Amino acid sequence: MKKFHLLLILLCFAPFTFMCNNAYLDEIGRGNDTEFKPGYPETRVFIGSTFDQSSDKNLLIAGEVVHSSLIYKFKENQFSAHLDVSIDVVDLAEKKAKNTPPITFPIEVTDVRTDILVSEGVKRFKKLVPIDPGKYSISVSVTDLTSEKTTKTTKEVIIPSPDDGKSFLTDIQMVGVLKQDNETIYEDLVSYHISDKYDSLRFKFQANNKSLDDLILRTRLLKFDSDTSVSRSIGDRRYNSSSIEHLGITYYDEELLESRRRVLVNQGNVSVFFNFANLERGNYRLEVESTDTDGKEIYKARDFSIKSTNFPALIDVDEYAAPLVYLMRKKDHEELMSISDPRLMKIEMDKYWLKGIENKAKASQIIELFYTRVELANKQFSNFKEGWKTDMGRAFILFGPPLYVDYQIDGMRWIYPFDSGSRNVSIVFQKNKQETKHFPFDHYLIERDQSLSNLEYKYIQAWNDGSILFLNQ
Repeated sequence: MKKFHLLLILLCFAPFTFMCNNAYLDEIGRGNDTEFKPGYPETRVFIGSTFDQSSDKNLLIAGEVVHSSLIYKFKENQFSAHLDVSIDVVDLAEKKAKNTPPITFPIEVTDVRTDILVSEGVKRFKKLVPIDPGKYSISVSVTDLTSEKTTKTTKEVIIPSPDDGKSFLTDIQMVGVLKQDNETIYEDLVSYHISDKYDSLRFKFQANNKSLDDLILRTRLLKFDSDTSVSRSIGDRRYNSSSIEHLGITYYDEELLESRRRVLVNQGNVSVFFNFANLERGNYRLEVESTDTDGKEIYKARDFSIKSTNFPALIDVDEYAAPLVYLMRKKDHEELMSISDPRLMKIEMDKYWLKGIENKAKASQIIELFYTRVELANKQFSNFKEGWKTDMGRAFILFGPPLYVDYQIDGMRWIYPFDSGSRNVSIVFQKNKQETKHFPFDHYLIERDQSLSNLEYKYIQAWNDGSILFLNQ
């Protein structure tokens, strides 16, 4: 494993144990990834407590909107999209809105290039909001003023009081650090899914020490055992119930990467930073723990997952090559992925596509269809691994969207009219774990059936010979 560096003067200490009750689970931030809905602003928002000694602004809203999810108008030689952001605050103690009308502000996205229409880049926004200490439900709505469609994110937040004599920690903010030429760029990271493009990751929070004694901050960086494999054939044997593929991610099986402590000698508020570099693909948690003046445990954490460089988009050649595992023979794909030169890898990929589809125009159509589905799978089915690697991603890429979905308590059926005039075929997904605070993911596994092998083989062949464009989907 690559080594990483903690850029903070800290003292080493013996490992400590965190509690795992629901109160602690409520303090684990995971980013806010709204459900992907085609035609709606694709929005991700951080909603959390902060502490600004120079003002009463102690609620932080930081968000991003994906460029390609917006509707643009072309005027005065540039493309422009106009958004409205609305922040609604409900006091949960009083069960009523705190601000009437909501806090609103506009956002404009402009570019002279047509690339903006398909770009997976984002427009970022940030707002500090003054709010009294208490427990609130915060809703952030982002409306595309052209389509008039809105994406809404809601989260409960506790704003601690600096005047009640108790020490506290604010919510952990996450920032990506990029070094380009002689410039250092800092980008707020508000999603669970984090690109591996960053030179380092910075975690920031405030610690407010009200104790007459030292306030000791104990931190751990953990990596969890999780499934990162590619979905295997739907006609293959089912996963063993104890396998990591079946379990998905195991929070009880953790690897301690780093443990540190910092001692705050003086009373007052201190901004604390942790920087980590060269984290490999996987699922992580940064934990911070201390003890307040009453001897009660204080706990904050931030979960995150390191994904591919341009996730959920595909830009680098190896990102395009990896999903071809669903279409190529295993040996051929392994040879493709072993090529270190991107130029040579691209040449081999072109040879592959044109081997069975001799018409270049037709091959271009099929390539576009395939990778459109891969990116959509990333947006719709990602959890602890990229969406295209999941069972649902595999089915979506190979067969396309189902005719309709039959939802059940412990799973769902995707219904396809695969052959005109014959009965519909079902692909059944089993949800072996319900989404809870303990397991905050949708993890669906195909009920593998050998009788589906011929169907899958037929579609793989159709992708390879170009007839996929004519199959009834």
